[in-house]
Amino acid sequence: MIFFFKKPKIIVDCFTTRPDVYEHAPINYAYKFYPNWWKNTSSTFKNNFFKYPTIKKCNGIIDTYQQGFIIPLWNDFSFKVENKKINWQHSDKETSCEIHDYRQWESYADMNKYYNLKIVSPWIAKCKSDVNFYFTKPFWNHPLSTPYHILSGVLNFKYNNATNIQMMINIHEDYDYTIQALTPMAHVIPLTEKELIIKNHLIDEFEYKKIHVATTYIKTFVGSYSKSINNTKKQEKKCPFHI
Repeated sequence: MIFFFKKPKIIVDCFTTRPDVYEHAPINYAYKFYPNWWKNTSSTFKNNFFKYPTIKKCNGIIDTYQQGFIIPLWNDFSFKVENKKINWQHSDKETSCEIHDYRQWESYADMNKYYNLKIVSPWIAKCKSDVNFYFTKPFWNHPLSTPYHILSGVLNFKYNNATNIQMMINIHEDYDYTIQALTPMAHVIPLTEKELIIKNHLIDEFEYKKIHVATTYIKTFVGSYSKSINNTKKQEKKCPFHI
């Protein structure tokens, strides 16, 4: 007798209150975002009498885009660097940015050469499974000449629903730059073999706040996130229905 077992799944629910973002810049599976330059590249080239593969045949790239989901930029984002100072503007006039005090990251980068900026995402994500996700830059969707770096990290959407874009922007010379709407900004890869299911939801402000409040942290000066996770796990263990 042959038994067929369904591959276990993890579901990530993504929520936004903005109809424009929901309709035109949805979170989607990474395979939907292969770069145009890659799709337009010939798969082989001829050297004398023989054919050789190009980057189009690179399994490292192909397999990367078979994993996880991507968050595209939902509007044009322009910034101007002048005299080591930066100004920015979003085309939707609604998205906001936040910064971290340079003393929080000065051991990583020179404040005279880089500026930290966080684009506040209109999406929050929720996953009932206790699964880590690798949040990183979609490297192949960004030209090597880009004057910014999107920072990587590991998230767990059971405890943290934020999908904000953390950036380090070069400020060692003056220039203007625009990141166009729909540019892939974050590649989020589940660190599990389970099948990923993405579901997008358009909700009102009340529901949004309910979900967001459910994953807020204990208000401490240091270590809020870690302490909140540990506290949640302790509460789950006390629950008689916890599995």
